[in-house]
Amino acid sequence: MTQIDWDLWAEVKTILPATQPTNNQLPYYCGMTKENVSVYIVDGNQIKIDYDPDFVEANNSEESNWVAKVVGHEDSEEKFAIVDFNLKPDQWKFDLYHELYEMRLMLTGMSYDKAHDKANEAEMQLRSIYGF
Repeated sequence: MTQIDWDLWAEVKTILPATQPTNNQLPYYCGMTKENVSVYIVDGNQIKIDYDPDFVEANNSEESNWVAKVVGHEDSEEKFAIVDFNLKPDQWKFDLYHELYEMRLMLTGMSYDKAHDKANEAEMQLRSIYGF
């Protein structure tokens, strides 16, 4: 069973905004994680039109090469994680945790499929604990 990284979970809860940004503030920069991942809230509907019709909830720059372009850093080597503005804000933390956990595993050389499965398992554990 995948273990929850409680330090990562604590960081996720502090990096996301306390209030939902307005649509005209998107992409909204939330901050940078301890592992130097820039976190943004983005308009998922626009991403489906411009980049990926299969976009659902969140993504990261290790999984998809267009993520940097969405946040205006297409020539950057930075790492990025994005969460869809259109989700309920109380869901953002679970999706961001998933993306950061998955990205961390992929940066160690794990395949996307395996990292995604492990991130899903950890996310589901968190959702179960917190009643989501």
